Amino acid sequence: MGGTLDLYPKDQIALIHDRCGFDAALSEAFNHAKNDQTFKYRERFTTIDSMSWEECIHLQPADFLAYENFREAERRTTKRPRSKALELLLDLDSFRGRAIGFEREALRELRTVVDGLDESTKKTLFKNARIPLSL
Repeated sequence: MGGTLDLYPKDQIALIHDRCGFDAALSEAFNHAKNDQTFKYRERFTTIDSMSWEECIHLQPADFLAYENFREAERRTTKRPRSKALELLLDLDSFRGRAIGFEREALRELRTVVDGLDESTKKTLFKNARIPLSL
């Protein structure tokens, strides 16, 4: 991190994410970061909360961008053209984006990285990441 946070040294940030099956994991990760003495910006983040797009208008454009990003990632296999909405957004000087995809081989490589974990931990990790153990 850095950059923008350094420009506004006294501002604080409340995080809101779309309600999902990972609410507890996101809360746990947030609390871990807040308690990490080595995390430079830990005092800047005040809370994390899960809401739905109906409750939080800020999630509506985030959902739109997530959907468009998902469709953009699928273009590699569907061969369809980029959506007009995303094309118009990317043409704006005030809007930027980048995306990185994971190929099946990268997911296989991830499995080799966690080979040192015991089977129970591996099973839990892959289950929470929604990655089938059969890859």
